Amino acid sequence: MSLLGLNDAADDKLFIRYMPSTNGWFVGKDDEVDLKYFILNPSSVKTGWGKITKGEAPEWHWDEALGKRAIRPGDTEEEKMNFKRGFSVDMFIQEEGMRSWSTTTTGSNIGFENVYTEIHAKQAENVGKFPVIEYTGSEAIKIGKGNTRVPQFTLVKWVESDEFEKNEPNGAYEEPSFDEPVAEDNPQDDIPF
Repeated sequence: MSLLGLNDAADDKLFIRYMPSTNGWFVGKDDEVDLKYFILNPSSVKTGWGKITKGEAPEWHWDEALGKRAIRPGDTEEEKMNFKRGFSVDMFIQEEGMRSWSTTTTGSNIGFENVYTEIHAKQAENVGKFPVIEYTGSEAIKIGKGNTRVPQFTLVKWVESDEFEKNEPNGAYEEPSFDEPVAEDNPQDDIPF
């Protein structure tokens, strides 16, 4: 790491992406991770129009608010077609720390909207808590003339957490502590949160 951290590509490591073509989750440029459980920050969810091109920084035009679809950016029809609907959300993974997941892929949009609908419905009864989500695999589907995979998620429980406050956007990461004792006969023993 350089003295100022300006040229060490730390930003690459703060993101996670799901690749339907390989049915895998990746951090950094090529590091595949075995995603099982994570804490999701519902207040970080943004929707909008994104243009994601390999080798270039993503270009996002966020909606003013969730559920209020912005006008598709671009001056010409060709420019407009480069932008697709997508989302961004912050998630905390015990082995990886805080990550942002931003995507415009159809399968990911479907999978995330499915679990977010359930989260949104239960948020009012879980004020001050964050949902623990289990990634359970993916389902192959056909969309138009193409194929994709829809990541499948299950809302497991709600927990109190300060992980989204401790992890700073500059990449500083502090090892989390999980003080909540787990009962020995708990069927969710392998859930780290």
